[in-house]
Amino acid sequence: MIDTGEGSSRGTQPATAPALLKIARSIPDLLQRATLRWGPSIAMRHRKHLDRWGILTFSEVAHQTAETAAGLADLGLQRGDRVAVFSATRVEWTICDYAILTSGAVTVPVYHTCTAGQLTYQLNSCQPRVLIVDNEARLKQVLEVRDRLRSLEAVIVLDRFDIRHLDGVTSLVDLQRTGRRYLRQHPDLAERSVDRIGPDDVATIVYTSGVSGLPRGVVLTHRNLLAAVQGIAGALPVDNTDVTVSFLPLSHIFGRIGQFLALEAGVSTAYAQRIDRLEEVLLEVKPTFIFGVPRVYERIYRSMVGSIRELSPLRRKLFDGAKNGMLERYRDGGAEAGAAKRSMVERAAEKVVLERIREGFGGRMRFVVSGGAPLHPSIAELFHVVGVEVLEGYGLTETAAAATVSRLEDNMAGSVGRPIPGIRIRISPDGEVLARGDSVFREYHGMPEETAAVFDDRGWFHTGDTGRIDSDGRLIITGRIKDLLITSGAKNIAPQYVEGALKTSPLIAEALVYGDRRPYVVALLDLRPKAVADLARELGLDPEDYGALIENPRVQVKVAHEVELANSRLARFEQVRQFAILPEHLEIGGGLTHSHKLRREQVERRYRRLIDGLYS
Repeated sequence: MIDTGEGSSRGTQPATAPALLKIARSIPDLLQRATLRWGPSIAMRHRKHLDRWGILTFSEVAHQTAETAAGLADLGLQRGDRVAVFSATRVEWTICDYAILTSGAVTVPVYHTCTAGQLTYQLNSCQPRVLIVDNEARLKQVLEVRDRLRSLEAVIVLDRFDIRHLDGVTSLVDLQRTGRRYLRQHPDLAERSVDRIGPDDVATIVYTSGVSGLPRGVVLTHRNLLAAVQGIAGALPVDNTDVTVSFLPLSHIFGRIGQFLALEAGVSTAYAQRIDRLEEVLLEVKPTFIFGVPRVYERIYRSMVGSIRELSPLRRKLFDGAKNGMLERYRDGGAEAGAAKRSMVERAAEKVVLERIREGFGGRMRFVVSGGAPLHPSIAELFHVVGVEVLEGYGLTETAAAATVSRLEDNMAGSVGRPIPGIRIRISPDGEVLARGDSVFREYHGMPEETAAVFDDRGWFHTGDTGRIDSDGRLIITGRIKDLLITSGAKNIAPQYVEGALKTSPLIAEALVYGDRRPYVVALLDLRPKAVADLARELGLDPEDYGALIENPRVQVKVAHEVELANSRLARFEQVRQFAILPEHLEIGGGLTHSHKLRREQVERRYRRLIDGLYS
């Protein structure tokens, strides 16, 4: 086995747990310490109106957290109880998260794009006493399934609208008002609660897709979260002069680790509630760094390419000349070599072209961190030329989002960097990436067999990814062992689950979905011969000419309708955006095994050009 520790080529021991936990014992403890260090500094910015940003200092965040925690205590919330949060990213999500954790309870994030069936499954799995929702539409979704939610006692709504007629539903404003009264009787509530929380108490259960399609609840302790946060803080040059933007779903562990990092380093965070307005927020907030997934950087990359294409011939030539020299050094020696003394052409390009492109990030961006899925090296290279480094990292929900990350002084496109402090990475004899350390999760909630399956007898977590470690100790991910798709938007998708939904159609015999490292899900469909023949007769077409049938617009519309019906049962990120009907049926030895199971790689190789065409 090949083994690497933080900051060395191989075998270096990671920082020990006591050293990592000297600063704080829990996330609420981290909040209290951040308040003492940076109380009057701006902790959060949020858009109150179209033309105005509201601000919260660290002291105000702590105050609102205490009121919310007291309101939850008045509801009867106990240590270890679970509270689910079904909301898009916003300031109140973070305040509620801090309040739940301050109460000694467990935060259970729910993707705001969940279907009713997925919501019901997840809530009945984790059994929350309280559910927090953000708006009227999601409250309606909850009320439609409330009679099937076995443990739910109260619902809290973040938006303000009339809920007086609804039993068991209260607003966050009213909860905090109750909390203020409760605090007058128990002024030391927060301090006493935080003192009782230990590093090995459960902090959160984050659901992630399993290969079977049933989500698995990843149990993360305060130790796991602190180790990830402090490890990232030890690898990235961030401090209380930095400003970042939060736009990732806080139901995803990557987004929440960013919010906890802000407490550790004193970073000011602006909340962009709509990702389609991210460019506008970057210009207004002028961040110094951001966390994002490849889909975000792919979009910015396309925007930069468009800007470059619009340059005058002279400026385009200047840019190309500068780019060629900079990339040659970058590919030879990484970002540090690429930042060596620039040529006259490069200095001219900086003044005339690059500075203007960089203004699109707000003008102060030093680096961006990419995680959740692999990023194509050409994207990182263009960012480097523009003057914004892409630091790619690697981690899973099971490692609290963090296992490795590239450093500014040691950044190579195509690598995901070295292990963070507190983590060790090892490559097994069959090429699988293994991880061990303080940020590695404890268990899958209620799934002892699945938990045992991913840990070996020495405690190494088997990630399901394949990789290698280069001569300088950097991890390079080469593929996946487990049959789970991760889109470029960092969404985990079980292909069998989506394929099963498609195959409920009377028209579709087999379905193969793709989307690993891609921006969305596509499908190859094999139609049922008899169903197609019946459809042909219904439409007055020749049932014998299969090739003409599958290209007929009316048949295509009918199949598209079946795909949409399947999509209605799937979460938005699981839905099939494009499909193609296979020109011939799958047969045993030609895409199917003798037991009629799909030979996925064989079909993918055979129809690679057809799949690629669906992303054109």
